[in-house]
Amino acid sequence: MLDNETTNRGTLYSFYPVEFGYFDENELELRRLIELIRERIEYDWISCFVRDPLDSSLTEIELEEKGFNLIESIRFSGGQGLAAWVAEQQRPILLSAVHKSQRFRSNPVKSFICCPVIRDGETIGVINLGHTKVNAYGKKTLNALLDIVNGEGA
Repeated sequence: MLDNETTNRGTLYSFYPVEFGYFDENELELRRLIELIRERIEYDWISCFVRDPLDSSLTEIELEEKGFNLIESIRFSGGQGLAAWVAEQQRPILLSAVHKSQRFRSNPVKSFICCPVIRDGETIGVINLGHTKVNAYGKKTLNALLDIVNGEGA
């Protein structure tokens, strides 16, 4: 049984009789989207970041799968890596053939999508998908992901 109580910190969810803890509504929404993605899109890596509405910083949500963020060494106003840029710009990025150059050949991510999750005009989070195959992701996969995050594929 799931009970909830609204507080000034978010919603307290409890599974009777054990309290589970506080969860931000945005994190719950992102976790729901991750479940849909798991069912519908093939990936080798997945990361999900929730955006703090106060300072726009991104925090990675812990998932069962291993995660990643491309260009983590580069800092944007909302945080590190490509996910921060995507959150800020509110535009997805599709890289079908990642790291073809000699210096990146050891990187196992060969196809990559980074997609913002936008609600009421505000970015609430970012989802990264990675695959070991070059060209595993194209416009069809990007559109399927956009359908899921925009609620059209739910």
